[in-house]
Amino acid sequence: MLKISKEIAARFPGVTIGIVQGECAKNAFADENAYLQQARAAEEETRKIANLAEQPNVAAWRKMYRAFSEDPTKRKPSAEALAKRVLNGEQLPRVNALVDCYNLVSLRNLIPVGGQDREKIVG
Repeated sequence: MLKISKEIAARFPGVTIGIVQGECAKNAFADENAYLQQARAAEEETRKIANLAEQPNVAAWRKMYRAFSEDPTKRKPSAEALAKRVLNGEQLPRVNALVDCYNLVSLRNLIPVGGQDREKIVG
């Protein structure tokens, strides 16, 4: 169960956190070409962004970082860092099918998306 403190909820009333729990029997693409096509399309769209910091989702995360006394220009929110790599001419990094998919979702929506191995979480 994920618990958010009342203090955090009060400071960031518009924040939504989603959790998807699943089992991954085979961490592989059924159709890798379909993924690659989607990834290249998302990269093309990202490269059209003139000012990344002004994108609403990026600006919101920067504001949240500042509220936690973190400088988002020195330590970027993960979605911004991923988009910045693409804006600098790189492709989405390849890790494995699951990570590649959530990185694609992160890039398309400019929101942080991550994954954890449920069996390794303590507490």
